[in-house]
Amino acid sequence: RAPLLGVLGLEADARTRRLWVATAGLPQVAGLAVADQGRGELVALDLADGTLLARHALPEPPGDVAVLGDGSVLVSGATSGAVYRLDAGATAVRALPLGVQLRSAQGIDAAADGRGAFVADYRAGIYRLDADGRATLVAGSQQLRGIDGLTRIGNRLYAIINGSSPHRVVRIDLDA
Repeated sequence: RAPLLGVLGLEADARTRRLWVATAGLPQVAGLAVADQGRGELVALDLADGTLLARHALPEPPGDVAVLGDGSVLVSGATSGAVYRLDAGATAVRALPLGVQLRSAQGIDAAADGRGAFVADYRAGIYRLDADGRATLVAGSQQLRGIDGLTRIGNRLYAIINGSSPHRVVRIDLDA
C-alpha cells in the first residue's frame, strides 16, 4: 500500500523529529485502491529522510493535525466533527469528550499553554479545547464560517476561509 493517501494536514514536531501527516482516501487521489476509499490515517514520517515510522487508523477522513507540548497529536474529524488524540507513545487514537457537537472539525493548532488547542468548525467558528478535551466556542459569527485552515502564532490565530466567498485569511487577536 502507498505510504500516503491524500494529504490534508501536516505538522512537524522538531522535538521528536517527526512529521505528522493527516491523510485520507479521497476520490482525487490518483490510482486510489478501492480498499482505501474513505479511509483516514495519521502517519508519522522521519523528518530527516521521510522514512515511514508509524501509521494509525482513524475512524473517518481527517481535517487537520496538531502536536501538543507533551508530544500528543490531535486530529480533527472532517465528517463527524470529532477530535481525536494520539497520546505520546500510544498506538491508537481516542475521541476527546468535547461536550458539544461540532459539525465539521477542520483546522487545528495547539494553544500557547501546549496542553489545549483551538479547532475550527466549518459551520460554527473557532472552539478552544481545554487540556481534558472539552470544547468552548470562543469566536463564532457568520464571517467565521468556512474555516479550513487554522494556525496560532503567539497570541494570534490565522484562519484560512475557503468555505465562503470571498476566500480570505483572517487574523484573530486572542486575549488571556
